[in-house]
Amino acid sequence: MLRLLSSLIGLLLVLGLALSALVLSTRDSAPELPASAAADMRSRQARAQAQFVDRLQAGGDAVIELGSADLDLLLASLLAEQMSEARARVTVGDDRAQITLSTPLPEALGGWLNLEADLVQSGQGLAIGRLELGSLSLPPTLATPVVQQILSLLGVPDLLSSIALKPGAVELRPAADDQLANGPPLVAFADAERVRVLEAQRRLYELIERRGSRRPVDAAELLAELIASPSLENGDPAAENRAAILALAVYVNGRSIPDPASHARKPKVTLHLHGRDDWAQHFFTSAALQVKGGSGLANLIGFAKELHDSGGSSGFSFKDLAANRAGNRFAELAVGDPGTARRIRAMARGGFSDEDLVPAPDWLPERMSRATFRRDFGGRDGRMYQVVVNEIERRIGQLPIVRALEAAAGNTVPTHAVR
Repeated sequence: MLRLLSSLIGLLLVLGLALSALVLSTRDSAPELPASAAADMRSRQARAQAQFVDRLQAGGDAVIELGSADLDLLLASLLAEQMSEARARVTVGDDRAQITLSTPLPEALGGWLNLEADLVQSGQGLAIGRLELGSLSLPPTLATPVVQQILSLLGVPDLLSSIALKPGAVELRPAADDQLANGPPLVAFADAERVRVLEAQRRLYELIERRGSRRPVDAAELLAELIASPSLENGDPAAENRAAILALAVYVNGRSIPDPASHARKPKVTLHLHGRDDWAQHFFTSAALQVKGGSGLANLIGFAKELHDSGGSSGFSFKDLAANRAGNRFAELAVGDPGTARRIRAMARGGFSDEDLVPAPDWLPERMSRATFRRDFGGRDGRMYQVVVNEIERRIGQLPIVRALEAAAGNTVPTHAVR
């Protein structure tokens, strides 16, 4: 009996070593992203988000299209939050997407754990067609429940009506409005971020209530007060700016974040930019979309749908587009490197005006039907459309805040640009 038991133990050890040899590797399969990847990711996100919002504003389909490079950086961004040393690569072909994931093992074991999977089209979604752990092939059905659970936790089934493979890209189509009605909240927060955003929300409510009026409040002035608030001075300046932007985005969309430490009610006061509350909503929602873009699909779709829902019935508006782009640019500066974030906070002590945040929009057309927009501007792909967008971007680049920060980066601050 003992001889049989020892033989079984020996066999298990041999099988374990053999399995380890098949599963473990001394090398990683997924290459390390270059040091510029984080900046590249922010740049790609800004472009993708701007294009996505433009499409929504133009009355087009709300579709997000991601190529292999976009998916590489998006996956790397998500992994950085959960598995800082893991590496990933995505290759999209004509009929499948191959994902390679490598993560280092503890020092006691050494080596890498490499996983490869092929995703293929299955109805309105994707299914696993091939799964390999190291050199060991596994039945795809083993991973399907795990993948479904992960997608459920991310809220993907509630947010997407379909995921489709296209030649060289993956196409994501958000769910219809009625499907989203009972879906996930506008934005999700990690624990540490929630603490900061709740603090910013409390301060925001206090600043509004202190005015003692139910008249609309200038959003630029309120943003400056919130960013310059002494109660938010300690800690990471970019993180505090991020919290202020998110608190304002939640507020202008008629929401509030449940706060167990406060019983204060959300004030019933609207915020406006250039005299309009819808521009404040576009500015802060796009700014929040920019700062949360790296935190997952749910935030991207949640904010973009808010933009779509807020103006979908009034036709295409270049004025709304200008507010969207200006919000993206402000957020990019406010949560960038610590030096820039700190300079924005210093500038906020002198107050912001509408003209500091969004170019004067009087020259821009709005409330165009889809037919008028296509006739006069050629749609989103038209030459005249791009002419107007380029001019909007140029004017955003001339905003006092943008010019001051760019000059500061060059060690020359024009006095007329900082109030």
